Amino acid sequence: ERLHGKRIYINAVGVSGALLADMGFEPELAKGVMLVSRCISLVAHVYEELTRERGWRASKGQDITQPLDLELQKPEFYDGPPDRPLPKEWRKI
Repeated sequence: ERLHGKRIYINAVGVSGALLADMGFEPELAKGVMLVSRCISLVAHVYEELTRERGWRASKGQDITQPLDLELQKPEFYDGPPDRPLPKEWRKI
């Protein structure tokens, strides 16, 4: 940030790489570890697509839902865990 005036935000891959480097993994081996974790995520995603929903695909002549359609962001489309209160010590206000 001091050099370029921009903030750099790290993602999960960056954090994983830093942790694996701190643990003594060689960079080539760290790539393999991260590849395995990505494969597990891919399998979970494919399983979810096969068992839960139609996704964003359509056959010829059918309408297709656009991936960024705001209609998908309504509460009735969310089926994850319910909201929970934020602990008081984490609140800014």
